Amino acid sequence: MDGNYNELRATTLEMKNEGNFSIILNYKDPIGMITFAELKEPVEGQPQSQYRGQDGVGAPNMNFIPGKDI
Repeated sequence: MDGNYNELRATTLEMKNEGNFSIILNYKDPIGMITFAELKEPVEGQPQSQYRGQDGVGAPNMNFIPGKDI
């Protein structure tokens, strides 16, 4: 999650199976956890543009290069 945005953002969980076996996800299977913490200082740095303007479900952006695509 990137805190350097002035727009409302949805949380995106990208998943990719890099193994040799199929993975079956069933409805309501737990697949992740998010922990929130209060920041003592403002967030600094450049925002990432990977999901800028996204307002719904979409395919993962596998061509995004952190630090380059800003």
